[in-house]
Amino acid sequence: PSSFPCEISEEEHLSDADNPTGMSARCPGHCMCSLSSWPFNDFAKLCRYDNETKRILRLAIPFTISDLVDSVADIISLSLISLHLGPQALSAYVVTETLIEITSEFAGGVIDCEYTVLGHAYGAGNNKLVGQYVQLCTVFYVVLMIPFVFMWSFATYDIMIWMGFDAIVAQLAQDYGRIVVCRDVLEGVSDTLDGFLEIVGKEVPVAVIGYAHTLFELGAVVMALLLFGGDLITVGAIGLIVEVVFLILRILLSHCMGWIRPFTQGIFGSLAIKNHFAV
Repeated sequence: PSSFPCEISEEEHLSDADNPTGMSARCPGHCMCSLSSWPFNDFAKLCRYDNETKRILRLAIPFTISDLVDSVADIISLSLISLHLGPQALSAYVVTETLIEITSEFAGGVIDCEYTVLGHAYGAGNNKLVGQYVQLCTVFYVVLMIPFVFMWSFATYDIMIWMGFDAIVAQLAQDYGRIVVCRDVLEGVSDTLDGFLEIVGKEVPVAVIGYAHTLFELGAVVMALLLFGGDLITVGAIGLIVEVVFLILRILLSHCMGWIRPFTQGIFGSLAIKNHFAV
C-alpha cells in the first residue's frame, strides 16, 4: 500500500515540505499523512539549494581550488627538479621535505587548536581573547620549532647516511634542510594568521593570497631552473624568500584593510601567557 493514503501525489507532498505543520496544505484533515511519514523527507530538505548551501559552496570552491593549485604546483616542481637537477637532487628534495614535515606537523598541532579556541572566543564576542589566542598559538609554534631547527640544521646528513643514501645526496639534503626548516617556521606563522583571518570571515582573501603565493613561488622556481641554471639550494632559497615576502604582505594587508584592528589589544597590547584562562 502507498505511504500516502490521500489523493495528493508524492511530488506534491514533497513540494509542501517547508510547511511548518508537517502536513501538506492540500491534504484532507482526516488523512493523517504527515510529511514525517515520508522516510526521505529530511534528506530532500537537506539537498535543497538554500542559503546555507550557497554559503558552503562560496567557501568550499576557493579552498578546493587553492588545494588543487598547491598539488599541481608540487607536481611541477618535482618534475622540474628531476629533469634539470637529476635523481640525486630529487631524492634529497623529497626525503628532506618528508622528514621536516613530520616535525612541522607535530608543532602544527598548536595551529590546528587555534581554529577551535578562536571560534569559541569570536562567537562570544571577546575580541581581546581572540587576539590573545593568536599571540599564544604563534609563540607556542615558534618555540616548539626551535629545537627542530637545530636538529635538521646539523643532523640531516647523518640521518640520510643511516637511511642508505650516498654522501652526495646526504650533503644536498643537509644544505637544503637548513633552508627548508626555517621556511617551515615562517609558514607556520603565516598559517596562524590565515586561520585567524578565516575565523573572522576573510576566507576568500586568504584563498586568493594562497593562489598568488603558490603561483609566484612556482614561477620563480621555473625561471631559476630553466633560465639561470639554479640548483636545489636555489629552490630552497626561493621558497624561504617568497615565504618572507608573503608573510609581510599578509601582515600589511591585514593592517591596511583593518582586519586585525578590533583584535590589536589582544595580539599586541597584552601578554597573553599571563591570562591563565587562555593558556
